[in-house]
Amino acid sequence: MLEVPFFNFHDIILITVILECILIAGLLAWREKGKRVSNILLASFLLADAAYLIDTITYWNLHLNAFAASVSTNFFFWLGFASLLKGPFLFWATKSFIFRDFKLTAKDIVHLLPALIYPFYMYAIYYQHDDLYKLAIIQNYDVLIANNAFKYLRWLQDFGVIIYGIASLYVLHKHKAHLADTYANFTDKKYNWLQILIIGFLFIWVWIFLSYLQVWITDWTIPIGTIGNYFNFILLNTLLVYGLSNSSVFDEVPLQFTANSHKSDIEEDYPHVDLLKEKMEQDKLFIRKNLTLERLAEELEIPVKSLSRTINGHFQMNFFEFISYYRVEEAKKLLVEQPKMTVQLVMEQSGFKSKSAFNRFFLKYVQSTPSAYRKNSTLIN
Repeated sequence: MLEVPFFNFHDIILITVILECILIAGLLAWREKGKRVSNILLASFLLADAAYLIDTITYWNLHLNAFAASVSTNFFFWLGFASLLKGPFLFWATKSFIFRDFKLTAKDIVHLLPALIYPFYMYAIYYQHDDLYKLAIIQNYDVLIANNAFKYLRWLQDFGVIIYGIASLYVLHKHKAHLADTYANFTDKKYNWLQILIIGFLFIWVWIFLSYLQVWITDWTIPIGTIGNYFNFILLNTLLVYGLSNSSVFDEVPLQFTANSHKSDIEEDYPHVDLLKEKMEQDKLFIRKNLTLERLAEELEIPVKSLSRTINGHFQMNFFEFISYYRVEEAKKLLVEQPKMTVQLVMEQSGFKSKSAFNRFFLKYVQSTPSAYRKNSTLIN
Protein backbone atom coordinates (compact mmCIF):
# COMPACT_ATOMS: atom_id res chain seq x y z
CA MET A 1 0.00 0.00 0.00
CA LEU A 2 1.42 3.38 -1.04
CA GLU A 3 2.02 5.88 1.70
CA VAL A 4 0.35 9.25 1.38
CA PRO A 5 3.07 11.94 1.18
CA PHE A 6 3.18 14.38 4.06
CA PHE A 7 2.87 17.32 1.69
CA ASN A 8 1.16 17.11 -1.68
CA PHE A 9 1.99 19.40 -4.61
CA HIS A 10 -0.63 21.98 -3.58
CA ASP A 11 0.90 22.12 -0.10
CA ILE A 12 4.39 22.64 -1.54
CA ILE A 13 3.12 25.60 -3.58
CA LEU A 14 1.54 27.08 -0.45
CA ILE A 15 4.70 26.54 1.60
CA THR A 16 6.75 28.19 -1.16
CA VAL A 17 4.44 31.19 -1.08
CA ILE A 18 4.86 31.44 2.71
CA LEU A 19 8.65 31.34 2.41
CA GLU A 20 8.66 33.91 -0.40
CA CYS A 21 6.46 36.25 1.64
CA ILE A 22 8.98 36.02 4.46
CA LEU A 23 11.92 36.48 2.05
CA ILE A 24 10.47 39.58 0.38
CA ALA A 25 9.48 40.98 3.77
CA GLY A 26 13.07 40.51 4.88
CA LEU A 27 14.42 42.28 1.78
CA LEU A 28 12.08 45.19 2.38
CA ALA A 29 12.77 45.51 6.10
CA TRP A 30 16.52 45.10 5.63
CA ARG A 31 16.87 48.30 3.62
CA GLU A 32 18.02 51.17 5.82
CA LYS A 33 17.46 54.00 3.37
CA GLY A 34 14.82 55.26 0.97
CA LYS A 35 11.25 54.22 1.57
CA ARG A 36 11.88 53.03 5.12
CA VAL A 37 8.35 53.43 6.52
CA SER A 38 6.75 52.04 3.35
CA ASN A 39 9.09 49.07 3.38
CA ILE A 40 8.31 48.22 7.00
CA LEU A 41 4.57 48.43 6.37
CA LEU A 42 4.81 46.32 3.20
CA ALA A 43 6.95 43.81 5.08
CA SER A 44 4.29 43.68 7.80
CA PHE A 45 1.64 43.10 5.15
CA LEU A 46 3.57 40.18 3.65
CA LEU A 47 4.25 38.66 7.08
CA ALA A 48 0.55 38.91 7.88
CA ASP A 49 -0.20 37.09 4.62
CA ALA A 50 2.36 34.40 5.51
CA ALA A 51 0.86 33.98 9.00
CA TYR A 52 -2.62 33.52 7.60
CA LEU A 53 -1.36 30.97 5.06
CA ILE A 54 0.28 29.02 7.89
CA ASP A 55 -3.10 28.92 9.58
CA THR A 56 -4.63 27.75 6.29
CA ILE A 57 -2.19 24.91 5.64
CA THR A 58 -2.51 23.72 9.25
CA TYR A 59 -6.24 23.27 8.66
CA TRP A 60 -6.12 21.75 5.18
CA ASN A 61 -3.08 19.45 5.30
CA LEU A 62 -4.29 16.12 6.65
CA HIS A 63 -1.07 15.31 8.50
CA LEU A 64 -0.66 18.75 10.03
CA ASN A 65 -4.33 18.80 10.94
CA ALA A 66 -4.09 15.43 12.69
CA PHE A 67 -0.85 16.31 14.47
CA ALA A 68 -2.12 19.70 15.69
CA ALA A 69 -5.41 18.16 16.82
CA SER A 70 -3.56 15.46 18.76
CA VAL A 71 -1.60 18.12 20.64
CA SER A 72 -4.41 20.62 21.16
CA THR A 73 -7.51 21.62 19.24
CA ASN A 74 -6.66 25.20 20.20
CA PHE A 75 -3.82 25.23 17.66
CA PHE A 76 -6.36 26.03 14.97
CA PHE A 77 -7.48 29.51 13.86
CA TRP A 78 -5.15 31.38 16.24
CA LEU A 79 -3.37 33.11 13.32
CA GLY A 80 -6.64 34.07 11.68
CA PHE A 81 -6.30 37.62 13.01
CA ALA A 82 -3.50 38.15 10.47
CA SER A 83 -6.02 38.19 7.62
CA LEU A 84 -7.63 41.22 9.27
CA LEU A 85 -4.29 43.04 9.31
CA LYS A 86 -3.44 42.59 5.63
CA GLY A 87 -5.82 45.28 4.41
CA PRO A 88 -4.75 48.04 6.85
CA PHE A 89 -1.04 47.30 6.33
CA LEU A 90 -1.37 47.50 2.55
CA PHE A 91 -3.42 50.70 2.72
CA TRP A 92 -0.95 52.35 5.12
CA ALA A 93 2.01 51.22 3.01
CA THR A 94 0.45 52.78 -0.08
CA LYS A 95 -0.20 56.07 1.73
CA SER A 96 3.32 56.16 3.18
CA PHE A 97 4.65 55.53 -0.33
CA ILE A 98 2.83 58.68 -1.45
CA PHE A 99 2.98 61.01 1.56
CA ARG A 100 6.51 61.49 2.82
CA ASP A 101 5.30 62.82 6.17
CA PHE A 102 2.85 59.94 6.66
CA LYS A 103 2.46 58.91 10.29
CA LEU A 104 0.04 56.61 12.04
CA THR A 105 -2.29 58.42 14.43
CA ALA A 106 -4.64 57.42 17.20
CA LYS A 107 -7.49 57.39 14.68
CA ASP A 108 -5.81 54.58 12.78
CA ILE A 109 -6.56 52.21 15.65
CA VAL A 110 -10.02 51.90 14.08
CA HIS A 111 -8.47 49.84 11.27
CA LEU A 112 -7.04 47.43 13.83
CA LEU A 113 -10.27 46.87 15.76
CA PRO A 114 -11.34 43.73 13.84
CA ALA A 115 -7.95 42.10 14.52
CA LEU A 116 -8.09 43.13 18.19
CA ILE A 117 -11.62 41.78 18.59
CA TYR A 118 -10.77 38.54 16.77
CA PRO A 119 -9.38 36.59 19.81
CA PHE A 120 -12.48 37.37 21.87
CA TYR A 121 -14.78 36.46 19.00
CA MET A 122 -12.95 33.16 18.44
CA TYR A 123 -13.15 32.37 22.12
CA ALA A 124 -16.90 32.85 22.00
CA ILE A 125 -17.49 30.73 18.88
CA TYR A 126 -14.75 28.11 19.22
CA TYR A 127 -12.19 28.06 22.05
CA GLN A 128 -14.68 27.93 24.93
CA HIS A 129 -16.32 24.77 23.58
CA ASP A 130 -15.33 21.19 24.31
CA ASP A 131 -12.99 19.12 22.15
CA LEU A 132 -15.84 17.18 20.56
CA TYR A 133 -17.34 20.38 19.18
CA LYS A 134 -13.94 21.63 18.01
CA LEU A 135 -12.94 18.35 16.38
CA ALA A 136 -16.13 18.36 14.34
CA ILE A 137 -15.20 21.77 12.96
CA ILE A 138 -11.51 21.13 12.24
CA GLN A 139 -12.09 17.72 10.69
CA ASN A 140 -15.07 18.53 8.50
CA TYR A 141 -15.16 21.71 6.41
CA ASP A 142 -18.87 21.24 5.71
CA VAL A 143 -19.53 21.58 9.44
CA LEU A 144 -17.41 24.74 9.56
CA ILE A 145 -19.16 26.53 6.68
CA ALA A 146 -22.56 25.51 8.05
CA ASN A 147 -21.76 27.45 11.21
CA ASN A 148 -23.03 31.01 10.73
CA ALA A 149 -20.50 32.45 13.19
CA PHE A 150 -17.62 31.16 11.04
CA LYS A 151 -19.43 32.11 7.87
CA TYR A 152 -19.75 35.78 8.92
CA LEU A 153 -16.10 35.81 9.96
CA ARG A 154 -15.06 34.50 6.54
CA TRP A 155 -17.12 37.22 4.86
CA LEU A 156 -15.35 39.86 6.93
CA GLN A 157 -11.90 38.39 6.31
CA ASP A 158 -12.30 37.91 2.58
CA PHE A 159 -14.43 40.91 1.67
CA GLY A 160 -12.58 43.32 3.98
CA VAL A 161 -9.24 42.95 2.20
CA ILE A 162 -10.96 43.59 -1.14
CA ILE A 163 -12.22 46.94 0.15
CA TYR A 164 -8.74 47.87 1.36
CA GLY A 165 -7.21 46.71 -1.92
CA ILE A 166 -9.59 48.89 -3.93
CA ALA A 167 -8.88 51.84 -1.62
CA SER A 168 -5.12 51.35 -2.00
CA LEU A 169 -5.37 51.16 -5.78
CA TYR A 170 -7.54 54.30 -5.85
CA VAL A 171 -5.08 56.28 -3.70
CA LEU A 172 -2.15 55.22 -5.90
CA HIS A 173 -4.03 55.99 -9.11
CA LYS A 174 -5.05 59.42 -7.82
CA HIS A 175 -1.44 60.21 -6.86
CA LYS A 176 -0.11 59.17 -10.27
CA ALA A 177 -2.79 61.23 -12.03
CA HIS A 178 -1.79 64.24 -9.94
CA LEU A 179 1.88 63.83 -10.86
CA ALA A 180 1.12 63.28 -14.53
CA ASP A 181 -0.88 66.48 -14.56
CA THR A 182 1.78 68.40 -12.63
CA TYR A 183 5.03 67.24 -14.20
CA ALA A 184 5.62 67.46 -17.91
CA ASN A 185 7.68 64.31 -18.22
CA PHE A 186 6.27 62.13 -15.47
CA THR A 187 6.93 58.40 -15.72
CA ASP A 188 5.26 55.86 -13.46
CA LYS A 189 8.14 53.35 -13.60
CA LYS A 190 8.92 53.88 -9.89
CA TYR A 191 5.41 52.74 -9.01
CA ASN A 192 5.33 49.54 -11.06
CA TRP A 193 6.28 47.15 -8.25
CA LEU A 194 3.72 48.53 -5.81
CA GLN A 195 1.06 48.61 -8.51
CA ILE A 196 1.76 44.98 -9.45
CA LEU A 197 1.55 44.04 -5.78
CA ILE A 198 -1.77 45.82 -5.18
CA ILE A 199 -3.46 44.66 -8.38
CA GLY A 200 -2.11 41.13 -7.99
CA PHE A 201 -3.29 40.65 -4.42
CA LEU A 202 -6.61 42.34 -5.18
CA PHE A 203 -7.18 39.86 -8.00
CA ILE A 204 -6.30 36.95 -5.69
CA TRP A 205 -8.61 38.23 -2.94
CA VAL A 206 -11.51 38.57 -5.37
CA TRP A 207 -10.77 35.07 -6.66
CA ILE A 208 -10.75 33.62 -3.13
CA PHE A 209 -13.97 35.45 -2.27
CA LEU A 210 -15.59 33.95 -5.35
CA SER A 211 -14.32 30.51 -4.32
CA TYR A 212 -16.21 30.79 -1.02
CA LEU A 213 -19.31 31.98 -2.84
CA GLN A 214 -18.96 28.89 -5.01
CA VAL A 215 -18.88 26.63 -1.95
CA TRP A 216 -21.81 28.32 -0.26
CA ILE A 217 -24.25 28.70 -3.13
CA THR A 218 -23.36 25.98 -5.67
CA ASP A 219 -22.55 22.29 -5.86
CA TRP A 220 -19.53 22.80 -8.12
CA THR A 221 -16.45 20.73 -7.41
CA ILE A 222 -14.01 23.02 -9.26
CA PRO A 223 -11.16 23.78 -6.79
CA ILE A 224 -10.92 27.49 -7.58
CA GLY A 225 -9.71 28.18 -4.04
CA THR A 226 -6.68 25.95 -4.64
CA ILE A 227 -6.09 27.65 -7.98
CA GLY A 228 -5.84 30.91 -6.03
CA ASN A 229 -2.74 29.55 -4.30
CA TYR A 230 -1.09 29.15 -7.71
CA PHE A 231 -1.94 32.76 -8.58
CA ASN A 232 -0.34 33.73 -5.28
CA PHE A 233 2.75 31.73 -6.21
CA ILE A 234 3.01 33.43 -9.62
CA LEU A 235 2.53 36.89 -8.09
CA LEU A 236 5.17 36.41 -5.38
CA ASN A 237 7.71 35.15 -7.91
CA THR A 238 6.94 38.08 -10.19
CA LEU A 239 7.46 40.54 -7.34
CA LEU A 240 10.66 38.81 -6.25
CA VAL A 241 12.20 38.72 -9.73
CA TYR A 242 11.12 42.27 -10.55
CA GLY A 243 12.38 43.55 -7.21
CA LEU A 244 15.78 41.87 -7.46
CA SER A 245 16.26 43.05 -11.06
CA ASN A 246 15.30 46.63 -10.15
CA SER A 247 17.22 47.68 -7.07
CA SER A 248 15.32 50.97 -6.84
CA VAL A 249 12.25 48.98 -5.76
CA PHE A 250 13.70 48.61 -2.27
CA ASP A 251 15.54 51.88 -1.69
CA GLU A 252 14.64 54.70 -4.10
CA VAL A 253 11.97 57.18 -3.08
CA PRO A 254 9.67 58.25 -5.94
CA LEU A 255 7.98 61.60 -6.24
CA GLN A 256 5.80 62.40 -3.25
CA PHE A 257 3.32 65.19 -2.50
CA THR A 258 5.39 66.59 0.38
CA ALA A 259 8.06 69.13 -0.54
CA ASN A 260 11.67 68.04 -0.89
CA SER A 261 14.29 68.52 1.78
CA HIS A 262 15.28 71.92 3.18
CA LYS A 263 18.02 74.00 1.61
CA SER A 264 20.58 73.37 4.31
CA ASP A 265 22.87 71.53 1.91
CA ILE A 266 22.70 74.01 -0.97
CA GLU A 267 26.32 75.03 -0.56
CA GLU A 268 27.52 71.42 -0.70
CA ASP A 269 29.99 70.56 -3.43
CA TYR A 270 28.39 68.91 -6.46
CA PRO A 271 31.00 67.96 -9.09
CA HIS A 272 28.54 67.40 -11.94
CA VAL A 273 26.86 70.82 -11.94
CA ASP A 274 28.89 72.29 -14.82
CA LEU A 275 28.52 69.19 -16.97
CA LEU A 276 24.78 69.13 -16.34
CA LYS A 277 24.38 72.80 -17.23
CA GLU A 278 26.40 72.33 -20.41
CA LYS A 279 24.26 69.44 -21.56
CA MET A 280 21.09 71.36 -20.80
CA GLU A 281 22.09 74.72 -22.29
CA GLN A 282 24.16 73.63 -25.27
CA ASP A 283 22.88 70.18 -26.21
CA LYS A 284 19.33 70.90 -25.07
CA LEU A 285 18.75 67.39 -23.77
CA PHE A 286 15.54 68.56 -22.13
CA ILE A 287 13.84 68.59 -25.54
CA ARG A 288 14.17 64.84 -25.91
CA LYS A 289 10.92 62.92 -25.59
CA ASN A 290 10.51 60.49 -22.70
CA LEU A 291 13.64 61.75 -20.99
CA THR A 292 14.08 60.05 -17.62
CA LEU A 293 16.56 60.40 -14.80
CA GLU A 294 18.19 57.12 -15.83
CA ARG A 295 18.54 58.15 -19.49
CA LEU A 296 19.98 61.54 -18.58
CA ALA A 297 22.50 59.90 -16.23
CA GLU A 298 23.50 57.53 -19.03
CA GLU A 299 23.97 60.47 -21.41
CA LEU A 300 26.16 62.27 -18.86
CA GLU A 301 27.97 59.02 -18.01
CA ILE A 302 27.49 59.51 -14.28
CA PRO A 303 25.66 57.37 -11.67
CA VAL A 304 21.93 57.89 -11.36
CA LYS A 305 22.20 58.59 -7.64
CA SER A 306 24.89 61.25 -8.23
CA LEU A 307 22.70 62.99 -10.80
CA SER A 308 19.65 62.85 -8.53
CA ARG A 309 21.72 64.22 -5.63
CA THR A 310 23.01 67.08 -7.80
CA ILE A 311 19.57 68.11 -9.03
CA ASN A 312 17.96 67.84 -5.60
CA GLY A 313 20.85 69.38 -3.65
CA HIS A 314 22.31 72.09 -5.88
CA PHE A 315 19.28 73.13 -7.90
CA GLN A 316 16.78 72.44 -5.10
CA MET A 317 14.37 70.79 -7.54
CA ASN A 318 13.26 67.30 -8.33
CA PHE A 319 14.06 65.87 -11.76
CA PHE A 320 10.75 66.84 -13.38
CA GLU A 321 10.88 70.40 -12.07
CA PHE A 322 14.46 70.71 -13.29
CA ILE A 323 13.67 69.53 -16.83
CA SER A 324 10.52 71.65 -16.94
CA TYR A 325 12.49 74.75 -15.91
CA TYR A 326 14.76 74.43 -18.94
CA ARG A 327 11.78 73.73 -21.17
CA VAL A 328 10.11 76.91 -19.95
CA GLU A 329 13.30 78.88 -20.70
CA GLU A 330 13.31 77.44 -24.21
CA ALA A 331 9.63 78.29 -24.62
CA LYS A 332 10.28 81.90 -23.53
CA LYS A 333 12.96 82.18 -26.16
CA LEU A 334 10.76 80.76 -28.92
CA LEU A 335 7.80 82.97 -27.98
CA VAL A 336 9.93 86.07 -28.48
CA GLU A 337 12.14 85.01 -31.39
CA GLN A 338 9.41 83.21 -33.34
CA PRO A 339 6.37 85.51 -33.10
CA LYS A 340 4.49 83.61 -35.82
CA MET A 341 4.93 80.24 -34.15
CA THR A 342 1.75 79.08 -32.43
CA VAL A 343 1.76 78.52 -28.67
CA GLN A 344 0.94 74.87 -29.32
CA LEU A 345 4.02 74.47 -31.50
CA VAL A 346 6.13 76.36 -28.96
CA MET A 347 4.99 73.89 -26.35
CA GLU A 348 6.00 70.93 -28.51
CA GLN A 349 9.30 72.45 -29.64
CA SER A 350 10.32 73.13 -26.05
CA GLY A 351 9.75 69.51 -25.03
CA PHE A 352 6.38 69.61 -23.26
CA LYS A 353 3.84 66.91 -24.07
CA SER A 354 0.96 68.21 -21.96
CA LYS A 355 -0.68 71.60 -22.40
CA SER A 356 -1.76 71.67 -18.76
CA ALA A 357 1.80 70.96 -17.59
CA PHE A 358 3.18 73.58 -19.98
CA ASN A 359 0.83 76.27 -18.67
CA ARG A 360 1.36 75.27 -15.06
CA PHE A 361 5.14 75.36 -15.17
CA PHE A 362 5.21 78.50 -17.30
CA LEU A 363 3.03 80.24 -14.74
CA LYS A 364 5.19 78.86 -11.92
CA TYR A 365 8.50 80.09 -13.31
CA VAL A 366 7.39 83.22 -15.22
CA GLN A 367 4.27 84.29 -13.27
CA SER A 368 2.51 84.72 -16.60
CA THR A 369 0.77 82.70 -19.27
CA PRO A 370 2.66 82.01 -22.52
CA SER A 371 0.34 84.26 -24.54
CA ALA A 372 0.60 87.11 -22.05
CA TYR A 373 4.38 86.76 -21.92
CA ARG A 374 4.64 87.00 -25.72
CA LYS A 375 2.35 90.03 -25.78
CA ASN A 376 4.27 91.86 -23.06
CA SER A 377 7.62 91.06 -24.67
CA THR A 378 6.36 92.46 -28.00
CA LEU A 379 5.22 95.70 -26.33
CA ILE A 380 8.56 96.13 -24.58
CA ASN A 381 10.51 95.60 -27.80
